[in-house]
Amino acid sequence: MKRQRFFSRQPLHLLQRITSRCNAMLLLRLFISLIVILVLYSFVFHYLMHSEGQEHSIVTGLYWTFSTMTTLGLGDITFVSDEGRFFTIIVVCTGILFLLMLLPFTIFQLFQSSARIPRELPKGTHGHVVLTEYNPLTSALVERLQRYNQPYAVLVSGLEEAIQLQEQGIKTVAGKLDDPNTFKEIRVEHAAFLVATGSDITNTSLAYTVRRVSENIPIIASASGGSAVRILERAGCTHVLALDEMMGQSLARRIIAGDAMAHIIGQIDDMVIAEAAAVGTPLVGKTIAQTLTTHLVDASIVGL
Repeated sequence: MKRQRFFSRQPLHLLQRITSRCNAMLLLRLFISLIVILVLYSFVFHYLMHSEGQEHSIVTGLYWTFSTMTTLGLGDITFVSDEGRFFTIIVVCTGILFLLMLLPFTIFQLFQSSARIPRELPKGTHGHVVLTEYNPLTSALVERLQRYNQPYAVLVSGLEEAIQLQEQGIKTVAGKLDDPNTFKEIRVEHAAFLVATGSDITNTSLAYTVRRVSENIPIIASASGGSAVRILERAGCTHVLALDEMMGQSLARRIIAGDAMAHIIGQIDDMVIAEAAAVGTPLVGKTIAQTLTTHLVDASIVGL
């Protein structure tokens, strides 16, 4: 039954994969290249035929070029000169390279890429962490889960996004976020907890869906404000984090700390990013020049 369902889904997944923006452009370039080759070779065909005293229509030129590239070789139209026969060899080799190797290989790769994305986790999977969206927040969480060898899976609804994440080495599962069967297939009832970091509406809908499958799994969700926290808790979320408020409180504590010290908050390659609060410190009342001279030597102020 599962095998039938897998193969019944493949045409849809393949269509989604092919019609994705990146691969649609790839196929478009291949077909444009094919058309350019057909037109170019057709012009050369007419030139060589004219030099041999043979005249053919434009359609005949396209017909000969395409039939020769596909190695059909009907033999109803042939060259008699060495130049024409050498051109025929070039057309045949181009057809073998393009139509019989490059184009089928590209389509096969598209199909294989979509087929490699799992739709479910193996039986017996337990204690894993389920992430329902990949963003900067969950990216940092994934790094820590990998560091401590904690099993996890990122559930995404878009096949293109799933393929991109998988190519980055992130364990990914494709499925619909509003389908209870999706969460059954990723063994959510045996998971350690689930993290929802989408919009408030998405997280609310997701919580209702997960609770139809498991009533016990802890659901940790992000929220945009106080009202959203209450709604998400009623939807079934175990822990709701109002990240905006938490960030504001953290920044407020830094501002009123009054220690006049630079706190490192990030790093880009060799450049260290730090912040320093001036309220209630010896920096109050001093100019930027005085500050750079006395306290922040070898540092640059990029914002106030």
